[in-house]
Amino acid sequence: RGRSEYLTMKMITGYNEYLNFRYKIPYIDQGKRFGLEFNAKTIRRHETKVNTYHDELTFFKKEDTYPYKQNHGEVMFTYRPGINNVHALSLTFDDYSFHDTLLTINPDYLNASRSKTNFLGLNYTLESDYRDYVSYPLHGHYLKLSVTQNGLGLFDKDVNFWKIEGEYANYFQLDERLFFAASFNGMMSREENHPFFLNEAMGYSDFFVRSYEHNVINGDALGLVRSNVKYTLIPTKTFTLDFIPLKQFRKVFFALYLNIFADAGYVDGFANWNSNGNRLPNNFLFGKGIGLDLVTYYEKVLRIEYSWNKHNGGGVFLHFTAPI
Repeated sequence: RGRSEYLTMKMITGYNEYLNFRYKIPYIDQGKRFGLEFNAKTIRRHETKVNTYHDELTFFKKEDTYPYKQNHGEVMFTYRPGINNVHALSLTFDDYSFHDTLLTINPDYLNASRSKTNFLGLNYTLESDYRDYVSYPLHGHYLKLSVTQNGLGLFDKDVNFWKIEGEYANYFQLDERLFFAASFNGMMSREENHPFFLNEAMGYSDFFVRSYEHNVINGDALGLVRSNVKYTLIPTKTFTLDFIPLKQFRKVFFALYLNIFADAGYVDGFANWNSNGNRLPNNFLFGKGIGLDLVTYYEKVLRIEYSWNKHNGGGVFLHFTAPI
C-alpha cells in the first residue's frame, strides 16, 4: 500500500507442520520512529527433542499423533530513533500440549504432572547495529541486549522464569588485507520453573563453541567468546553473467577469506540435568581451527572449516552464516 508494510505467510506440510502469519508496519507515526508487528504461528511435530544424553539431543517419535503442539501469538511495538538503533517491546501468549510419554521419559520436560501449559511472556530488546555489512561485517560494532519474563502469573504457573541475554561484537582492520573480529555472548536465567523444552543454552542455532557443533548444553547461565583473524585471499571481484535475462540480476560479486579462529565457552548446568553421561555442563570449553569463507551474491556466505577441541573432537564443518 506504499507504506513499506510486510505481510508474510510461511507454511510447511508433511512430517512436521508449521504455519506462520506475520504483519509488520514499520512506521505508525509521521516521524517514522514507532512501528507495530503482529505474529501468529502454529507448530505440530511427529518427532521432538525429549532429553540430552552424552551432550547430544535425543528425540521421541510417534507416527500416529503429534507429541508436540504449540500455538503462539505476539504483538510487538518498536521504537527506532535513528538508523542504527531499535528498541522493541513484545507481549506473547503461548499454548503447548505434549504427549504424556515426554514427561515420563524426562520429568524435567515441563516440571508439572500434566501435559498442557499456557502462559504470557514479556520481552524487551535493544539492538544497536553499526556494522558495514550485516551478512559478513569487516568494520564496525554490534550490540544486542534482551530481557525476557516467561510467565506473568495470569495463567498456568508451570512456566515462570526470567532470562537476560547479551551480545557484543567488534570488527576492525589490521592491515590492507588483514581483519580481526571478536564477540562475547552471555546469558543468565532463573533455574526454578524453567522446563527442559524451553531451555536452549548452547549448541542451538548458531550459538556454540566451534568444534562442538554436534553437542548441546543446557543450563541457567553461560559465557561465549569468539575470535578470528581473516586474511583476504581474493578481494571483492565483480563480473556479469550475460545469459541471465533480467539485467538487474546479471551482476555478481564474490570474495574469499582465510579464517583462523579460537573460541571459548562455559555453561552453568542445572544440577538435575548433569546426569545421562553429559560431561560438557560446568566444564570450560575451547575450540580452534582454520577455514575458508566465500562471500557472494545476495548476501550469501559459505564457510568450510576444520576445527578441533580439548576433548579430541571436531572435524570438517560447513556453515552458511558469518562466523561472528
